[in-house]
Amino acid sequence: DEFDGVLRVAVTDGPPWWATDESESFVVTLRRSGDRLEQTGMVGGLGRGERIYSVRFIGETGYVVTFRQTDPLYVIDLRDPAEPIVTGELKIPGYSAYLHPLGEGRLLGVGRDATGDGRVTGAKVSLFDVSDPTDPREVDTWVLPGGSTDVEWDHLAFLSWAPLDMVVLPVQSWETAFAGAVVLKTDGGLREFGRITHQPVDDTPSDCREVVLPEEMGGEQIIVQVCGPYDAGGYPGYWCEEMPPDEVKYWSEEPVEFDLGPDDRLEVCWPEFGWAEAPILRSLVVGDTLWTLSQRSLQGNDLATLDVLGQYPVG
Repeated sequence: DEFDGVLRVAVTDGPPWWATDESESFVVTLRRSGDRLEQTGMVGGLGRGERIYSVRFIGETGYVVTFRQTDPLYVIDLRDPAEPIVTGELKIPGYSAYLHPLGEGRLLGVGRDATGDGRVTGAKVSLFDVSDPTDPREVDTWVLPGGSTDVEWDHLAFLSWAPLDMVVLPVQSWETAFAGAVVLKTDGGLREFGRITHQPVDDTPSDCREVVLPEEMGGEQIIVQVCGPYDAGGYPGYWCEEMPPDEVKYWSEEPVEFDLGPDDRLEVCWPEFGWAEAPILRSLVVGDTLWTLSQRSLQGNDLATLDVLGQYPVG
């Protein structure tokens, strides 16, 4: 991060893929001198035996999360770039892989919950009170057992909508059989406002032409259909994707002909088995609508109630 002509860098000294007892993290400040960057200051000793999982610089303050068994959240005073100082530290189970400022001395962390020995147990969102830089506190949490979120490695998957104190993040959990997005409210704490999935909103039959398959290709379980250039495709209760005809024919011991026109496409659809929803990739607020995008569809939900307003298949 750059602030007032100073470049601030958080770095771990140690093996690149895992922490050892010798690893140590630092925050380094640098200034431009001609065509070079020269070190101005440095503070070390962060997370010995751990590595950095997330960093956020907000004005003259830096926040660094390290993890191996527990999650120290460090608060760094950067008002004097020549003498960065650790002013506060908080140790809690798990870690935050993404940090987001909420204003008014609050910081949101998204990552994983964990046991005392460092075994991760599910997705976790933490609300931190950092108004006192000497005493950062975790004031509330939300946990999805056995879950994870793409926000850990893709910050574009995260949405914060400040006018309604709302955050949206995609989550998946085998333990609770859920894949979709969770909507959290951050007014006064953390509470789950609702969840969004991309289940088909009706049972309208596909507008494509179904192909009868030999039994060894899946019989009634797998559906193959030929879709014209203006057909929406998809099949209620199934996960569909476009596939080359030669790849589909490879599955069969008997000849299969699809009678494709020059602009037709072939879709292969598998049963969703109840819970296997399309993971949500992105979310966006437009007016009074919360839009979410998955590999299956673009869906609009009412921002106030989360009722489904419309769903549009994507290819």
